Amino acid sequence: MGHLCICDIVSVNLFVLAYRHESYSNATIAKHGITCGKGAGKAMKASKKRLPVEFNFVARRVICNNESSFTYECGYILRKSCSLQHKEGRLVPKEEKFPLRHKLTMLFDIDVENENVCKVIDSYMERSWRNFRAELHKYFK
Repeated sequence: MGHLCICDIVSVNLFVLAYRHESYSNATIAKHGITCGKGAGKAMKASKKRLPVEFNFVARRVICNNESSFTYECGYILRKSCSLQHKEGRLVPKEEKFPLRHKLTMLFDIDVENENVCKVIDSYMERSWRNFRAELHKYFK
């Protein structure tokens, strides 16, 4: 892969802004699933507590009924709250990852102080990062 020039960064930022604006302004857009950044909050309000999450630390996976909600929320938080100035998700500094993890604690019953839990969350965020970059690449190709 080559280096990004300033015009590429501006183009990507304009696309991200258009993507975010489109997802907020057009209510008739087909959504991927029940969550889409809102379903987990609704489920949490219905149960009147944060959603429980269980982890398999060896496979770095979420193993519970809330796995799809957790995955969608990771992607939603990443797309809406993280800047795309880093080439890969693993290169994002810890200072930028902490607020993203904290947003997950508002919906899910997780301990972000546990290093193993952080590794699982980071793997989900990195996967969402790759998928979003691939979507941007496909658009600008």
